Amino acid sequence: MKSSTFKPCPQSYIDNEAAATVKKPERKEGFYNSVLLFMLAFAMFVMGFVLLLIPVIGWILGPILIIGAMLLAFFCWVPGAFGFLKPANQRRLAGTKHHYRNMMQGNCPICDSLINIMPTKDTGTLNCPSCKQLLQFHGTTVTPK
Repeated sequence: MKSSTFKPCPQSYIDNEAAATVKKPERKEGFYNSVLLFMLAFAMFVMGFVLLLIPVIGWILGPILIIGAMLLAFFCWVPGAFGFLKPANQRRLAGTKHHYRNMMQGNCPICDSLINIMPTKDTGTLNCPSCKQLLQFHGTTVTPK
């Protein structure tokens, strides 16, 4: 039975994978959150002006809602426009690189195509992405099952 020995992935590959993983979901998620916050700010702004029509209590609550809406709109626009959230992205990237630090690379013993393995996630068995054969993973060696 043929077996294949796996070695740790190069740091450049881990960096590229981590950057791609961090970049994908965040943009869409951040955009939708910003849109929802802007909608909430607009609703608060309109409600504040409506409350201004009610004597006494409306004169107190209306300006509070209007000012709150302006602050909410400003604080959901500024991070996206000026990139103040980059330190958070850098922390996420560092965490993802740390998670991928044990990633290993090797060839499938059946079809000889390149396979990347996460030892913590792919314990025991895995499927080759090319030939779809079931493979047994032990330490640093992979054998057909």
